[in-house]
Amino acid sequence: TAVVAVVVGGVFGGPPAARAVQDHFATRVPVHPVAWAASHAAPKHEPKLAGDGYSNTWWGTGYAGDSAGQYLEARFAEPTDLLSLLITPGSAKNTTQADGQATPQTFDLVVKDAAGELHVSHHRINDGGTQRVDLRVRDALSVQLVLRTAWRADPRKQVAVAELEFFGRSVS
Repeated sequence: TAVVAVVVGGVFGGPPAARAVQDHFATRVPVHPVAWAASHAAPKHEPKLAGDGYSNTWWGTGYAGDSAGQYLEARFAEPTDLLSLLITPGSAKNTTQADGQATPQTFDLVVKDAAGELHVSHHRINDGGTQRVDLRVRDALSVQLVLRTAWRADPRKQVAVAELEFFGRSVS
C-alpha cells in the first residue's frame, strides 16, 4: 500500500513530488565547498576552518555575545543538489571538552541557487554534538549560515562553529 501511495503521489503530484521521493531514498555523498567567507572572523579562526575536516579547529565570529546577524558562507564550484548538512557547533566536537565558546542556537540558512533565487529556512539546534539539518535545494551555489541566537552567549565569549559538512545526492 505504501509503495502504491508513493507511486501515485509521484505521478499525480508531478515533478516536485517525484523529486521529494528521489531525495528521500538517495544515497548521500559529501559535497566540498571551494571557498569560504564570513561577515567577520576572529584572528586565527578564519571561515575555512569550519570546513577543514577537523573538529578541533573552528570559525569564530570575533564578537562577544550572540553575534546575531553574523554569517558563515560556503561556496560551491558548480550548481549542486544539496540534501543536508552536518553542523558541529562550538570550538570542539565534544563541548564538555571545549574551551567554553558560545554555540549557535537559532540560525537561518540562506541558499542561493543557479537561477539567483534565495531559499531561506530557520533552524534551532542543541548545544553541542554534531547535528544534521535537512536542506533539499537544487542547483545550490552557496549556503550562508546566519546566526540569530546562541547558547551560552556571554560578553567574554564568541560564537564558534567547528565544522559544516554538506551532502548531496550520489550521481551513480
